[in-house]
Amino acid sequence: MSVPVSGRPAPPRPGASLRTRLLRGLLALSLVAFALAVTLAVANTRHNVRAELASSAALALDLVDGLLGPVPALPGDAARRAEWLDQLRELGRHRHLRLDLLAPGDSPRWPAPAEAAAPAWFAALVASEPIQFERERRDADGTPLRLLVRADPADELAEAWTDFSDFLALLAGFALLAGLLVWRLLGAALAPVRVILGGLDALAHGDYDGRLASSGVPELDRIAATVDRLAATLAAGRAENRRLAGHALTVREDERRLLARELHDELGQSLSAIQADATLIAHTATDPRHIESARAIGATTADILGSVRELIRRLHPAVLDVLGLRAALGQLLADWAVRHAPVTTRFDWDPALPERPACGIHAYRIVQEGLTNVARHAEAGHVELRLWREADALRLELADDGRGCDPAAATDGFGLHGIRERAQSFGGHATIESATGQGLRIHVRLPLDG
Repeated sequence: MSVPVSGRPAPPRPGASLRTRLLRGLLALSLVAFALAVTLAVANTRHNVRAELASSAALALDLVDGLLGPVPALPGDAARRAEWLDQLRELGRHRHLRLDLLAPGDSPRWPAPAEAAAPAWFAALVASEPIQFERERRDADGTPLRLLVRADPADELAEAWTDFSDFLALLAGFALLAGLLVWRLLGAALAPVRVILGGLDALAHGDYDGRLASSGVPELDRIAATVDRLAATLAAGRAENRRLAGHALTVREDERRLLARELHDELGQSLSAIQADATLIAHTATDPRHIESARAIGATTADILGSVRELIRRLHPAVLDVLGLRAALGQLLADWAVRHAPVTTRFDWDPALPERPACGIHAYRIVQEGLTNVARHAEAGHVELRLWREADALRLELADDGRGCDPAAATDGFGLHGIRERAQSFGGHATIESATGQGLRIHVRLPLDG
């Protein structure tokens, strides 16, 4: 069953939760702090590397200038020369130093650099240029020699990267633990907010009976108390509206009953008298014109009398007062089936139900509205009506095999909302089950005693 949907503004897209936003802010702050810490660590590491290289270079300079004399001659003092070369090699084994003794025309023979232990980006940030210097020496025979000393930062970079990576791991682990802890703390702190949101959502769906528990947070407890007062006010307003609606329905049904009686007693009897007089004139008159006029008056009066009787029946089904709910619904369903052939109908009645329950007129109007809805929109081929007793309540089910609809989108034009309101005003409830192409089923529960 197609359902017109009234224009409504599209609901806003849900944004990030407060918990997520707070965590994002903390994450941004942590990233800034992390960047500052890394910047300071890089600057400090670069300073330490340069200081270490400078210290190593100064040490090498002192050793070369102060401890090592000229290169001894060969073969006259071979032992001293060997000792001198051993000292030179020992100095070259220092982790930051590279030494080379060159004759005239020779080029430095620095060993190939070992595979870098630190990433290239780290080396680019903290490395300094190698510090290199040379000293002139002469062999005992007067041959000039060049002693090259080179302070290389590779080893210091490896150590610095080890310390720096440990620092980064510690900082990242701390940030992760802090984020998890803050996430848990925010979840616990915002749990009362979720409870309040749940209460507001319940209010939006018409549940006014729930009450929010205290959270221990004064500000949130005041909000919860306000929500509870709002729920109590809405519940009282809804109860009053239902009472007034029930009273209005009762008054309306009483007025309909009174109007139907007045139409039957006054207008109906008058029309019957006019019809009788017209019939009498038609049988006693001798002028053909008078006879024809009397017959026309009688036919018109009969048509008006039929319309009045239909109006009386629609205002208030007299059969409901005379024969009870079962007979009234049976007649209503039978008359409806005649007007909407070839739709077939079925009526099931529980013998445990009283014939004249206090809710009878409401059950009758609900079925009447449901049948009107089927006739206007369902395009059904079969309709079933069931009534049975459940404890102290009358249960009613009206189902069709028509086009169906989305019950949530149904408007007052279909009468479904009116069915719900009528049931609620009498202390009952009504539910609608349907889906496109699967028909529609109305379930109603009404208290028997009202």
